[in-house]
Amino acid sequence: MPIVKDKKNLALRIIQTLRGHGHEAYFVGGCVRDLLLKKKPKDFDVATTATPNQIKKLFKRTIPVGAQFGFMLVVQEGLPFEVATFRADQGYQDVRHPSSVRFTNAKEIPVSFAKELRPVINSPSFTSIIFPFHINSFGL
Repeated sequence: MPIVKDKKNLALRIIQTLRGHGHEAYFVGGCVRDLLLKKKPKDFDVATTATPNQIKKLFKRTIPVGAQFGFMLVVQEGLPFEVATFRADQGYQDVRHPSSVRFTNAKEIPVSFAKELRPVINSPSFTSIIFPFHINSFGL
């Protein structure tokens, strides 16, 4: 159980570092869902305005798992954290892979995201969604 607390503090440190350098940064994904359901998150993912190159410069150890699409792993005390750059996808080769991406900020996300999201929400397989989560919510 204490590992979750450590993960939360390490993830908060990532957010604080990003914000300290002028970037927007929020918790996203399953940790937000779990916190809303009053469950203990297993992991903490972060979305930010920092580009993969900026993320690489800010943290000692990073792994570019999908840098061209804005995905990096930031390793803190041996634990990996997914850090994704806000982006607007432009066209899709298939259902999962955009033809190109443009890095953006959180304010632009709802417009492009909502267009693509409506068919997903209405599909029978819809189970979760990524919600930005401000670190001051729920006393974090």
